[in-house]
Amino acid sequence: MLYTDYGFTLVALNRFEEAIQPLEYGLSRNAAVPHGQNALGYAYARLERLQEAQDVFARGLEYDPECAVLWSNLAVVWMVAGAFQQAAQGFEKALLLEPQNPAIIHNVMLLKGVSQTGSLAGQPHLDLFFTKI
Repeated sequence: MLYTDYGFTLVALNRFEEAIQPLEYGLSRNAAVPHGQNALGYAYARLERLQEAQDVFARGLEYDPECAVLWSNLAVVWMVAGAFQQAAQGFEKALLLEPQNPAIIHNVMLLKGVSQTGSLAGQPHLDLFFTKI
């Protein structure tokens, strides 16, 4: 868990390249750490390594299928990659779980704009932090 927490901290400091190795190592020892999977996916997404980000967010959902942040982050990756139908499905799931989450609402509005204009009119929001009550 120490490696995962260290990698998470590096991601929070925007040191994405540096964060990947400790996150991957920590998650190889214990993959059932959704916040670690989210941090690794976040790092990959910020480095524009979209396939890797998609794979990691999906893996995080295997451990926490009710995590709105993971669903939203996965949908952001799909939206940026141009998979708008998949993105809509991911955002729908995220909104069902957290209908008042401002980042999710922002991303849904961006996706609606794409359907009207054909292009992304703003920067999608990835979430690094989430809480589980």
